[in-house]
Amino acid sequence: MILLKNTVLKYLKINKKNQQQLTNFCRSIYREMNWDWSFVDDLVSTVEEYKKGTFFIVKEGKQIIGCGGLKGLNTRKALIKRFYIANEYRGKGLAKKLLDLLEKEATIKNYKVLVLDVLKENLPAKKFYIKHDYKKYMAKSDELWPETNNPELFDYYRKNL
Repeated sequence: MILLKNTVLKYLKINKKNQQQLTNFCRSIYREMNWDWSFVDDLVSTVEEYKKGTFFIVKEGKQIIGCGGLKGLNTRKALIKRFYIANEYRGKGLAKKLLDLLEKEATIKNYKVLVLDVLKENLPAKKFYIKHDYKKYMAKSDELWPETNNPELFDYYRKNL
């Protein structure tokens, strides 16, 4: 558990109790960003996948204000997914703390490379990842990473750990 002023960042196993709250939080991000809702459909399956993987949520009190997870693609490479920070908490260092935590967890799990996708028009996110040493690259199609089938929509980034 990490304390950031009044914000508690903690590892949380996804369960029925917090699954709906997490889904609602992710949907609020999609609404705010005006993203294609067709990608929201996989939120429940994503939550199911993270029961076996790693998922962190950031809460202030009982309210989710951020989240992010790691999904193993193979023994060397993990995918960062559902990395969101609520609008009013952006620019306060919370995203960096969460990213650091995911990178530390990836190292503990012996992953050597982290990858992620960002919608092409999401310039603030791309700037954030570049600032934290993620390099743009051309990802190969991967059945465990459906976004790799849409290079017209996404840019792909990687970082060697």
